[in-house]
Formats: sequence, structure tokens, C-alpha cells
Amino acid sequence: MAPNDVSETFSISPAEVMATASTWQQQGVVVNGLDFSGMACASGAGSRTFAAVVACNVAATNATESIGARLTTLGESLRTFTVTSSENDRTTADSFTRLMPR
Repeated sequence: MAPNDVSETFSISPAEVMATASTWQQQGVVVNGLDFSGMACASGAGSRTFAAVVACNVAATNATESIGARLTTLGESLRTFTVTSSENDRTTADSFTRLMPR
């Protein structure tokens, strides 16, 4: 398989990577903003199931805050990687362009 065939078979543009990074960051904010406080305020006849629902407020909040933060961090890291990779690619390409022809 020729090198051009490989790049046509598998390629991803910096714009596509940046779109993914933005989506991860946006969804991290959404997940982090989920509110489970209503569970703690529920009242009614006691059963173990009902008590578990009331008690899961803290666990659900901790989980969504953790997942939201992770998505946001992944998005930021992917954005940084893309910018750095693009800059490195340009620098490397420039060094090849400056080579004297033979």
C-alpha cells in the first residue's frame, strides 16, 4: 500500500480533533451540572429502597462531578495536544523546506 493510500484510509483533521475536544469540554460542564439534591429532600414512608434513593444524593453528586471534571480535562488535554502537534508539524515541515536542493 502506498503512503498516500494510508493517509486516505486513516486521517483526521485538526478541526475534527478540536471539535471532539470542544464536545468533551461542553459535555463535562453538562455532566458536572447535574443536580441530585432533590433526592435528599424526598420524604415518605420508609423502606430500604426509599432510604437508598434518599442517600444516593451524595454518591451521585460525587460521581457526576468526577466524570464532568474528567471530560473537561480530557477536552483541554486533547486541545493542547492538537495545537502542539500542529505547531511541531509546521516546524518540522519548515526544516525540510529549508534544505538545499541537490
